[in-house]
Parts: sequence; C-alpha cells; structure tokens
Amino acid sequence: MKLNIDCVRDVLLQCEEIPLNGKLSFKELVALLSGYSEDDLTYTCIKLHEAGYLSIVYIDYKGKEKHVSSISDISFQGHEFLNNIKDSSVWNNIKNVGSKVGATSISAFTQIATGVITALIKSQLGL
Repeated sequence: MKLNIDCVRDVLLQCEEIPLNGKLSFKELVALLSGYSEDDLTYTCIKLHEAGYLSIVYIDYKGKEKHVSSISDISFQGHEFLNNIKDSSVWNNIKNVGSKVGATSISAFTQIATGVITALIKSQLGL
C-alpha cells in the first residue's frame, strides 16, 4: 500500500489535540478525517507507530490482522516532525522538494522538513 504523506500530516494534526492521558479512538479519527479511507488511515497510523511518532492501541483478532483501536499519544519525535510541517506554506514547499527528488518516505520528509526549516531560519537571520 502507498503511504499518503498528506494523510500523515492530517493524522498528526488530529493527534496533537489528544488531551493528556486521553485517547483518540480510531472511529473518531475516521469521522474527523472523512476524506481518507479507513485503509489509508489504518496504514498511516501503523507506519507512524513504526516510525516512533505515535503510540497506538491495537485490537488483535484471533487469527486475523491487528486493527488500530485508538491512539494514545503523539511522541516527542512526532511533535518535532509536526512542528516542522504544521504551517501550510512550509508544508507545500516540503512536498514540492519531495516530489522533485522522488522522496516519499516519512524519514525523507523529516530530513526535507529539517532542511527547509533550516533554510528559512538562515534567510530570516540574513545568513
């Protein structure tokens, strides 16, 4: 399955709203992000969990695949990545760079975001 990087950003934006010691059920996430399929959201949540950006609670059906039950937290790394991609104009710049170099992975977008933010900081400081 292909990872939808816009879905990655939108999931992280929703997860940032989870209150301390709270949870966001997968059903709530599906309702909040109705523009994405359940498969896209499931896949995105699993990949963000594998990347260390989200803490997920799974339901393990006997003899079947694991299913996302809820999201319990966004990690420090998840916050760091989200803070770099939160602004829409910066996000569009990051996606533009990613498409030019053919990079579509979360780690590639993390590196691109860091580079874009660094360049913006340098330009603001006149360096």
